[in-house]
Amino acid sequence: MTSSLHGAKTAKKELEKLAKRLNSEGLVPEQSYRRNHSNYPYLCYINNTIGLLASKNYHVIPIFIARASEHDQKHPAPEGFERYRELATEYLLKLTEFIDLYTEADLEHFKGYAVSFLEQYQSYRENT
Repeated sequence: MTSSLHGAKTAKKELEKLAKRLNSEGLVPEQSYRRNHSNYPYLCYINNTIGLLASKNYHVIPIFIARASEHDQKHPAPEGFERYRELATEYLLKLTEFIDLYTEADLEHFKGYAVSFLEQYQSYRENT
């Protein structure tokens, strides 16, 4: 964990901007908030992380990052949902970085069922 307060504040502001974009009317396909839509669970996982981040409940966030990643792997983005998924993936990678560097939360929740996301995160960290 890095103790850089400035770095944490900057990262959190960037995450908040991404969260606003993720919930913008133009990005989220119209039917996505219906419970029978194939991406409804994915939207819920993303929005749970946004709420947990806002409330500083960092320890639970990795569970929902892993669930979103697992859903993403099992269910390809339906037509019209690709832009949302791309931005959500960027958000999840930056959120994982924030959790990893600036909180005491444990990334162990990923092990066993979101291994490919951890690999993607490691690659992201190496390239940033």
